Amino acid sequence: MRLASWRRVRHELNLPPFWQLELGNHVLMGIVSSLVALPIFRPETLPEERPEWEQARREHLDEIRHAFTALQPAQRVLLFCHDPTALPFLWREEAVRAKLSQVEQTVVGHLHSNLIFRLGRLLAGMPAFRFLGRNVQRMTSSLHEAKCWAPFHVRLCPALAGIELLKDGGYLTVELDLPKPCPARFQFHPLPRG
Repeated sequence: MRLASWRRVRHELNLPPFWQLELGNHVLMGIVSSLVALPIFRPETLPEERPEWEQARREHLDEIRHAFTALQPAQRVLLFCHDPTALPFLWREEAVRAKLSQVEQTVVGHLHSNLIFRLGRLLAGMPAFRFLGRNVQRMTSSLHEAKCWAPFHVRLCPALAGIELLKDGGYLTVELDLPKPCPARFQFHPLPRG
């Protein structure tokens, strides 16, 4: 993680770290998972950049808290969070936890395949390894807290290519019945590969 990339995304591409769109009784929200889960990614930052990363995280969490606090009782959230590693950190936020019953679905990517997603659920709660290198520590720390995924009603949007073993890639679409307060209807579209 480098601030030069963050600044490019923010200032050159003008992409907001948090976005929200209201459609009928649904509120679509998107967050930057690596910023929310910064404590896990901190070892991958440069020491001199850490104060600015921490400030960016505080600002991002403030936006998320404000959005959840502002939810009306009839609104339902479709949350977009690329890496589910961020979900335990969101769960620790009182403003999010207070409105968690309004989160209808959380769409994650990052895991590439339902096989990996199912393994993540199976390994939820495993001990975090403090050895075998930074990547193993990050992955096992994330899996240690994966039991926090359940209240977010996590749904995987796999990578377009999936994984080579299963050739199970594709994409999701969602249908919202805007005049009625109906649940969102997701459909997976596989991409056939030879």
